[in-house]
Amino acid sequence: MRWRFRRGPDRSDLGSCVARRPGLGADPVWNRFLCARTIVDRFAERIRVRRRSLRGGPVPLPEGTTWQIDRGLSPDPTWRPAVHSATVTKLGAQVKLTLLGPERFQYRVRAGSKELSHRFGGTFPEALGEGEQARALLAVGLGTAKRKGARGLAIGGAVGLKFGSGAGVLVVENDRIRIERSESFTPIADADAVELTLTADDGRPLPETRIVGSRRPRAALGVLEDGSVLVASTTFDTDEATTDALLDAGCARVVALDRGAHQNAYVHQAGGETPPEARYESTTLYVLRMSMRGRALSLR
Repeated sequence: MRWRFRRGPDRSDLGSCVARRPGLGADPVWNRFLCARTIVDRFAERIRVRRRSLRGGPVPLPEGTTWQIDRGLSPDPTWRPAVHSATVTKLGAQVKLTLLGPERFQYRVRAGSKELSHRFGGTFPEALGEGEQARALLAVGLGTAKRKGARGLAIGGAVGLKFGSGAGVLVVENDRIRIERSESFTPIADADAVELTLTADDGRPLPETRIVGSRRPRAALGVLEDGSVLVASTTFDTDEATTDALLDAGCARVVALDRGAHQNAYVHQAGGETPPEARYESTTLYVLRMSMRGRALSLR
């Protein structure tokens, strides 16, 4: 989205302002001063409103829970934080939420060493480039596919595992993430796509959230309307706790980060106990730092 500076003819024309306010007084200089001050005040208020809308602050949380700013993880400029975290309680489990602001990151999918092999004669890239690895902020595990009923995978637009139906597809295109239903998904040139378990759609949980399995680290991902990405992680025996946390945060569609093999989820963080690694056994979503793009403000 682009913002242009545009001049409103009524707001900046002092003569017009004075003409609309005949009761100001007899002194034309004083009249013009009062009108100029009014125009400046309106200008300042519009900038304040626009700044508030551009901040895209964290979504509301349950009472007693607050977002924490992680300035050490935010890309430049650090005065506008892009990473927030919080912990909420769902079904008795402590669910950690990580919020990544829009237009502040790049995303890459890399296949795990235990991912199924490319079915159409190609190979899946398993590591970032040297320059990209240095910018890796987070590494989010997506799991690996089972041989029977393998879930789809495409990296750089090249499909290596066929996509099925009845699931969700995490799509990375033009530095943005979205979630589609697998039935309607069409591979896109230069985009990454990963088929995952769909646990919520249209703002409602699906039966898949309540399938009981082993108690293990689990994670889920959702996307807000403004493009912010939310990752929820906890240790639980279903995907219900993480899904509910993301639905409450405003995500309409949610995928569990599990490609079918039910491996332990992970969110490795730069500067933390376990920083992002160059390669993983599981297919992984890398989050890369990116400086904030410039934009102009509309004054109208």
